[in-house]
Formats: sequence, C-alpha cells, structure tokens
Amino acid sequence: MAALGRFGNVAPMDGWVGTETMPGVFAQIGMEYLHEHAYSGVPLELFARISEKNHAHSTLNPLAAYTKRMSLEQIMNDVMVAYPNTRPMCSANCDGAARPCSSPTPRCGGCRPGSDGGRSRSRRPS
Repeated sequence: MAALGRFGNVAPMDGWVGTETMPGVFAQIGMEYLHEHAYSGVPLELFARISEKNHAHSTLNPLAAYTKRMSLEQIMNDVMVAYPNTRPMCSANCDGAARPCSSPTPRCGGCRPGSDGGRSRSRRPS
C-alpha cells in the first residue's frame, strides 16, 4: 500500500494495529526505532533520559511554554500515557512557531529574544 499520509491509513485501524492519538503514535514510532536499531536497555528509561535533557534545556529558553526541570525519577514515575511515554515526555497540545536565523546581521538585530522588530508573534504566556 502506498503511503498516503497518516489520515486514512492509521485512524480507521485504531484499536486493531495502533492508535490515532499522537502520544500513542509517538510511542509506536519510538518502539519501532528501538526494534530496528540494536538497544538492549529499558525503553522507558531511554526515552525518560531524553525528556530529562529536554526539560533541562527548556529552563534556558525564556519563551518556552514549560520551563520546569524534572529529574529522571519524576519523569519515569509520572502518569503513563502510552508506553514508553509518561506525561512529561508528551508535547503540550498547543501551536508553536520558529524562525531560522542563519547568521546575525545588523538588520535583524542578532539572535536575541525580541530582536526581530516585533515581527514574531511568539510571546511567553503571562
């Protein structure tokens, strides 16, 4: 079967071979990756370590939606959403935006938050 995109291929099969919820889809993709690449550890711990790193990096971004550092134990012991993903491993249900900057120039003002002359609509929630 030719890949026609996610809609129409995964959703009608929900419950038979997978899920249509995004945490479930991401869990399936992660488990498929581990199946295709040699990994002898525990999937939950591997993905929790990635989430721990991402949460640590979020504390460095004042415009991040969430800026809370979490320990490996906190992540692994949180609510299981779709194995191996716990709640802190899942992305927020919101829209985001990014704009690439290949090199700072006097025109763009460099790569600092708010240095785009007001063109960016991303603002940290109050």
